[in-house]
Amino acid sequence: MPRMVASSPDEAALKAELERATDEKIALIEQVQHSYFDLGQAAQDSQRTPFTGVMTRDTYTKAAHFVLLREMLPPGWFRLITEMEGPLSRVVPHVFRDVIENDDLTWIAMTFDKGVKKPEMLARIEAFRKRFAAFTWRFHDRDPSATDGMTNADYMRAFIAEEMRTKVRVDPDGVCSPYPGSNYRAKHMPQVWIASPMQNAGETNRIVGFPLIRKDLRRDLKDLSYTDEIADPDSRARVARLVYTATLRSVATFFDSIRERTSPAARAGGRGARSGPSYVNGASFNPRVLIALLNIFRVYYNWFEERPYVSAWSGRAETTPAPQGTTKARVPGTAMTVEIEKRRSSTPVKRTPAMRLGIQEERAHPKSGRLVMPSLHRVLYRPWIFYGTPIWEKFEDPDADLRRSKLQRTKTTA
Repeated sequence: MPRMVASSPDEAALKAELERATDEKIALIEQVQHSYFDLGQAAQDSQRTPFTGVMTRDTYTKAAHFVLLREMLPPGWFRLITEMEGPLSRVVPHVFRDVIENDDLTWIAMTFDKGVKKPEMLARIEAFRKRFAAFTWRFHDRDPSATDGMTNADYMRAFIAEEMRTKVRVDPDGVCSPYPGSNYRAKHMPQVWIASPMQNAGETNRIVGFPLIRKDLRRDLKDLSYTDEIADPDSRARVARLVYTATLRSVATFFDSIRERTSPAARAGGRGARSGPSYVNGASFNPRVLIALLNIFRVYYNWFEERPYVSAWSGRAETTPAPQGTTKARVPGTAMTVEIEKRRSSTPVKRTPAMRLGIQEERAHPKSGRLVMPSLHRVLYRPWIFYGTPIWEKFEDPDADLRRSKLQRTKTTA
């Protein structure tokens, strides 16, 4: 400590004590650096902090996730939809080697325009809706009897089969090259990537590839160059079905919800995963705590929280007629209210993801007709330790949910 001048014996003793304590801290940091994190000597020569934490490679993280996913999946065929990420081209064939040999894996890789602005995205969706509406009329006029019983999904797959085109990269000199990077140019992967004509909110200008699909279709696509269009009608129809299913919207909705509603799961470093590490106040440094929290949220998200699932193409599906009548609206700028007729003719049906998959019973209330959701109060506050006690009987009472009781009292008072 050259700046601390010792002008007296007491100050000299204090300086010696501070130097000893500082040397102990430096020795502890060096021990952690070399014994635990195995960092090089070059980091110690810098004036910055010797290390910033434990960092793992993307390949290891993705491999660990897919190994756990494979342990949870039942035997048999399944479809894997991912983004076009380089490490996955090495991880997926290694983790699912025997599944691929049994022809039980269909792997679809996709990418889309993530930097599009909202006005441009809305313009793309509006143009797509007009093209799709015109296609449905043309398709019906060709053979009206063949369209009987066709759903919107059937029309959409037919639209994709007719409008999809092979996607290539074109440099400023006009030279074409395969669309995917070098990671997706392996011999066992078809080089044909498809530009999807379907435009959805959040996923516009989708490009879809098929690194690992069923062997017969893979052989047909491998015979094509990266600039060739798929001419065989049967192969084109099968590829259109794969392009139709290539979406990550349900997964993105779940992760957006969990990041917005649970602070320990917030993304560090801003929007992108490569923006750099940052400190998140309140983050869970014990993985077991975060795993328990994610499990609770996952169960609540899939089984307890009802919400609408009505898209732009659902029509009358998943909706019920809204009761007609009048409602009161306040005149702007005044305290006067007037009665107006309700404009809405239908209301969306709110269900849980488990109900939509058919693994949760849809039970309607005998009086109101609304779906009855499981009581979170009874599930979380019914431990086995209270079995046989008076409090257990209280939890078993359907009126034990204090929130519902309070709501009923409020309605009765009103």
